[in-house]
Amino acid sequence: MKWTSKNTYAVIIFFSILIMTFCVHYVYTFLGGYQEVVVYHLGADHRLVVGRSFSGRQTSKTIEEYYTESRAMVLDSTLKGTLTIVSFEDPKLNEGEVSLFIGVILIEESVKVPMDYELKEFDCNQKLVAFLSMHPMVMPNAIEVELKLKQKADSLNIELSNFIFEMYYSDNSKIIEAWSKN
Repeated sequence: MKWTSKNTYAVIIFFSILIMTFCVHYVYTFLGGYQEVVVYHLGADHRLVVGRSFSGRQTSKTIEEYYTESRAMVLDSTLKGTLTIVSFEDPKLNEGEVSLFIGVILIEESVKVPMDYELKEFDCNQKLVAFLSMHPMVMPNAIEVELKLKQKADSLNIELSNFIFEMYYSDNSKIIEAWSKN
């Protein structure tokens, strides 16, 4: 076989693709993309959440405004707790609409609730929890995690409530929880 410029280009392209594949694999691994989502079965819990309710189009800017306000209150310690979004399943909603409660899970029992905010109390006997510590770029979306939570609930014969907790932390990790009905 005679070595030609076409052969040279083919070898360069082959090794370029090989190096690119290795780099993408390395970055994906470094960001935690291969971490498996494990669902844990935990006991009873009680939470107080201060926040604002939203029901409407999932593309609404109001969701981002509520999230940004709640995040700011956590960061400047106006409210001591964990940033959270509680997603409710509502059969009355049309496609593309959501029912959310966006706020802060309180650490302290006594706190001044800001104007236009409400306080909600949540209780359960048992819950299913998924801890997501990978980078947000490679993190599975909430729908995939919720499906795993529901599958685990079915395997344990747990009837779930109509809401899902998503808790956000400053290190870009998050926890997604499904609670049992009382």
